[in-house]
Amino acid sequence: MAICTRATARDPAERHKNAHELARELEAFEARAVLGRPSRGLQIAIDVITSGAVLIAFMSLIGISQIVSSVRQQGRAAYIVYGFGAIGSVLCAIEWQTRGRYKLSSLAIAFAAATFLAGVVGVASGASKVFGGLKGIEDAGQYRAMMAHGIYEMLGSLALAGVLTIFQLFLWAAAKRRVSA
Repeated sequence: MAICTRATARDPAERHKNAHELARELEAFEARAVLGRPSRGLQIAIDVITSGAVLIAFMSLIGISQIVSSVRQQGRAAYIVYGFGAIGSVLCAIEWQTRGRYKLSSLAIAFAAATFLAGVVGVASGASKVFGGLKGIEDAGQYRAMMAHGIYEMLGSLALAGVLTIFQLFLWAAAKRRVSA
């Protein structure tokens, strides 16, 4: 309505200077309409929910780290999960800080996917210990220890990868939101 009012104003000084200026204003309006900018109150609510979700994901990560006494117990895949998670989180932070100047969004998503896939590799590694490493073990205590270690590696790796992936996705969403704002 404001664009039409300005375009049809009686006073020529109040109108657009030329068709290019009108076209730019129409394109800007269309871009905002496509993005569907939320109201200020809704924007604040989304920010609070996003911040809370990031905090919950971070606290879950700390909780998992406290439950699992060492990365070594989670197996080698945990090192890869932590590495991919750290790199992806740093990329999201850079994307957020620079407001998308370096176009790292797709790379950050790729690292989030790689983090989860590394967790799946950890599950496979733990499963190989459970099913492959138990052959030939005759001592019941050693059998239980190997079985527990394999299951611990499977579940710990997957839980860690899941939480880190969710954390990265929240950071990515916050960065994308800031870039589009």
